[in-house]
Amino acid sequence: MPGGGQMFNIVIFEANQNQANLLKALIEKSSHNEAFNVVVCPSTAELAQFLSGNNVISALFVDVWMGNPQKRSGISTLPKGVKLVKKYHQFFSRTQIVYVGELEYYTSAIYETEHTFFLSKPFLQQDVDTALGCALTNLANNNNKSLPVKIGTSIRLIKYADIVYIESQRRKLRIHLANEVVDMYGSLAAMAAALPMQFVQCHKSFIVNLDYAVELDKEGFVMASGDKIAVSQTKRKDARRSFMNHLALVL
Repeated sequence: MPGGGQMFNIVIFEANQNQANLLKALIEKSSHNEAFNVVVCPSTAELAQFLSGNNVISALFVDVWMGNPQKRSGISTLPKGVKLVKKYHQFFSRTQIVYVGELEYYTSAIYETEHTFFLSKPFLQQDVDTALGCALTNLANNNNKSLPVKIGTSIRLIKYADIVYIESQRRKLRIHLANEVVDMYGSLAAMAAALPMQFVQCHKSFIVNLDYAVELDKEGFVMASGDKIAVSQTKRKDARRSFMNHLALVL
């Protein structure tokens, strides 16, 4: 469980001020001994302003319908809260999403985004404590399974499991994911030393995730995506040993 004097920013995105204040009080009375900075943002503009201040949100409690609940019907309407989480996804990569709402208006649309918990109204202290506990546990686990990448004034956590390979271009590192490339500044050698054992530096310019490697031929690694990653002569022996050991572990 996270701790050690760390401050966790918790944002409540709730249109109903009374509900927001009640939830804020319950979070601050939580049995968890971590330090929480609880901020209420009743509008998208205020949330955007908070994010623009280079604030990292540990947990976001967001009202699913944002004051406009709709019972299930034949019309497919994406709730405002879910729309917001989708829109600001790049800012919430390390954020634990807790949806809140009345059970009467529960919607499976929340599963269109990753989230930690659904907290039903009326709020109960024990339920708030449970939601916080799940969020804190996930934060601790994610810190051990993700790579923190600084992008401008923001920090994004990229899951190791999503990284196919990393390429070095001068002082820039290009992190290749399945559907996007994320750039950052850094040293490939320092990156290789910090990554888990399924990653191997096979060239002065490349690190591959062996989970995505399907073949090692005379030219280099063939990745599941079809990309071919060069293996230098000086690193070929170690790369082959690592690949064979990895195959033995996964087969």
